[in-house]
Amino acid sequence: MSKKHSRAVILAFMASLITVYFFVNFQKAVLIPIFNELQADFGVNAGAVTGVTTAFMLVYAAMQFATGLIVDRYGGIRVLLAGSVFLAIGSAMLPLSRWLWMVYLARIFTGIGAGTIYLSIIKEIDHLFPGSFTKVLGITMLVGYVGTGFTGLPVIWAIKFFGSWRIALGIFDAVLVAATLLLLAFSFGVEKTPINRNAQLFSSKPYVAAFRNRNLMYLLGASPFMYATFLMLLNTIVKKMMEDVGHCTPQRAGFVFSVMVAISAGIQLLPGMLENLVHRRRKMLFIIQLSTGWAGIALAAVGILCGGKWIPMAIGMWMLAAAGGFTPLTTSIYREVSDPKGIGVALSLSNGLVYLLIFASGQLAGFMLDIFGGDAIRRVGDIIIYPPRAYLAVLIMLLAMVSFALWSGSHVPETNGKNIYRG
Repeated sequence: MSKKHSRAVILAFMASLITVYFFVNFQKAVLIPIFNELQADFGVNAGAVTGVTTAFMLVYAAMQFATGLIVDRYGGIRVLLAGSVFLAIGSAMLPLSRWLWMVYLARIFTGIGAGTIYLSIIKEIDHLFPGSFTKVLGITMLVGYVGTGFTGLPVIWAIKFFGSWRIALGIFDAVLVAATLLLLAFSFGVEKTPINRNAQLFSSKPYVAAFRNRNLMYLLGASPFMYATFLMLLNTIVKKMMEDVGHCTPQRAGFVFSVMVAISAGIQLLPGMLENLVHRRRKMLFIIQLSTGWAGIALAAVGILCGGKWIPMAIGMWMLAAAGGFTPLTTSIYREVSDPKGIGVALSLSNGLVYLLIFASGQLAGFMLDIFGGDAIRRVGDIIIYPPRAYLAVLIMLLAMVSFALWSGSHVPETNGKNIYRG
């Protein structure tokens, strides 16, 4: 922690930073509770709505690859401030949009801003709290997932209370703008790392070096596929799947979603608590994580096959959420299988791949709902209801993704809490 500035200023800065990260995750999932409203307002099919989400994810993914190099040059805090401004502008544009192209533009701006923030936060936590990195990261991730959870029952309640999804989101956006202004104000009291003018912004060498690291390649073939599966379901169709196939009310479907978020948030603290108990055998925990995700998707598929039983479907989604909550574990493994000079690049590759996979699987899921739904698709007013076979096809696709993740993850070496790249 910096000796030049008071602990109070740094903690206030971190509090505003974590609040902004809350809204990064809120924005990732904000279209879930308004899926039907967007279809009705703009008169579009499921592919168009999931296209809005995947457009955000595509921009977010692209920003991951750029942010790694930008952060290495300019430091986390400078990039963080610029990204927060983009995030606030894009978020405020969404409820003001009157045409679909405006929704896309709003999500692109939001994706640009949100895409810079995660890696910047990691850089700043490493700078300000090097001795407590895992714990502070765990707290940050927990609050971030609470942000995702607020797109469940709280947003559903707000939409019902105000009678408009635009007003409900506008109120949340006002809080984000306030948090962004506080972040800008407190940043003046925090020591910034010097600009590294020797770091090249457009060099491919760090990425070439990363691709030559076999251990890193196996890890990139594992964790991104599992996280993409979890986040794609969470941020796009899980609530609608529970309504269409599980015959849940919007409130019960929102409950299933909110519990998913609560589980994934609470478990963020678990890796730090377990690592000493298992003598830092991270691979063992990693395989358990991947296996839990695979079993969760399989159980949800069984629930669909058994006539749309919502309880096994919900339990399966909660198991997947548990697997998706081990971010501090996988982040630690990335730090331990990577060249210490290229950890930022390794994490940018991981995050970028996650959201490219979310983009691809999310877009494919939207098309699969329409294609496999076929003549069995029903309309109730302005709401489109997809049949069980359409969702089952999506789950089978995701099961294949996590199966590949398990195979690749089995080749990741045990790190035992040490950086093995050094030999």
